[in-house]
Amino acid sequence: MTLRPTLALLAFLLLSGSAQASPKRVLRAIASQFREHPTRTALILGGVAAGVHAGGLRHCRQGSVENCQAKYGAAWASYGAATGINFVVVASTSGCWRDQSKKFCSLFAYSGSAAQLGFGINQWKKKGGEHETHIDLSRIAFVRSR
Repeated sequence: MTLRPTLALLAFLLLSGSAQASPKRVLRAIASQFREHPTRTALILGGVAAGVHAGGLRHCRQGSVENCQAKYGAAWASYGAATGINFVVVASTSGCWRDQSKKFCSLFAYSGSAAQLGFGINQWKKKGGEHETHIDLSRIAFVRSR
């Protein structure tokens, strides 16, 4: 589990710069990032969603793969396709921010990332293996009697 120390370090680094700031100032800084750099924040949130999806898929496939995305098929290929489509849609909204309303563009920029984040959490919860009812025949040794 090298993911936990990495996330803890990332959270520490993000929060250490604003340790002297009040919570209102931090929230204003986050809101100004969304306002001034919407494509960058949408790409960052898309990367976070892709990371959660990858972690959830990896966790799910350690148990019974019948419960996971693509079952016995190419799960990582379908993950790559979903992530690629999400990043293409987010990147294509950069022109939309200038021409259209913010609410309309936010629908395209953040909905794919939200769906991928939710699907990653769903995959994390689906890990099987602990309470399976099928019999594992791979451990049976057939011995011929004379």
